[in-house]
Amino acid sequence: MGSDRRLGRGRLLAAWLVCHRDLRGLLLSPGTYLVVLLAGLAAHLFLNTLAQSIADSGLAVLSGAFNLPIYSVLFVTGLFLALASVTSISREREQGTLEVLFYGPIDVVAYIGGKLVSFGLAYLGLLALYLVCYALFAGTTGFAFAVPTWAVIGLSVPVVMHVVALGTFVSTVTRRVRASLAWFLLILLVLLALQFSPDLLELAPVGNRFYPPLRLARIVLERINQAFTWVSPFALLIKGTEAVRRADALLYVYTAAISSCSVLVLAAGSMYLMWKGGVRS
Repeated sequence: MGSDRRLGRGRLLAAWLVCHRDLRGLLLSPGTYLVVLLAGLAAHLFLNTLAQSIADSGLAVLSGAFNLPIYSVLFVTGLFLALASVTSISREREQGTLEVLFYGPIDVVAYIGGKLVSFGLAYLGLLALYLVCYALFAGTTGFAFAVPTWAVIGLSVPVVMHVVALGTFVSTVTRRVRASLAWFLLILLVLLALQFSPDLLELAPVGNRFYPPLRLARIVLERINQAFTWVSPFALLIKGTEAVRRADALLYVYTAAISSCSVLVLAAGSMYLMWKGGVRS
């Protein structure tokens, strides 16, 4: 029992060291602040457009003003952290840092767990920064955060971690940074295609001579998309947003729970693959 406790404390300490190192790297990276700047510019564009339309029309809109700005910020930040997670393990393997780390008191559980926690803390920190900025803006303009906006912000945490865990899994499978990025982007493109291509094919006119094969392709893609509905973070985000719009609390909780479980499954898969394949480049 005593050895198990010492192992648990040692693993927590090792995970914290990995988390601290990666979090410090994110905070000191110029890319992080560039992403914050880009996200802020995108949000400012939406807010400025909304304010200008209000000034032109003379209408006072006090709710829902932050929807598009917040969504744009969440998308940019989530994508950045996902790409950072994709290159994280494969880059350390290429540089030989990974092998050196495992000479110390670090195992795959502490390593993968520490990395995921660092990305989660980074996301929460950036999210808090954005919310402070929006709160200041809301105080000076009279705009307010609607309840659905808060609900989507809450849902974004498990969904972003889902994408980050997927990136970590891909980075564990591959052994080169370029391969990690290529596979991850390919997976995202496939998931996006499965999500939106049926709707695009449905726009085909009925009188078109290619309508029958396009209709068949749409049906096939819809069936495939249904199979990936509870795996794709895009589908989960859309379902969660729809649940917020319809005020369906059960679907909202269910979507957040599925996304959280996906994080655990992908983390366990990353740990297993790293334990099985080793840490050498």
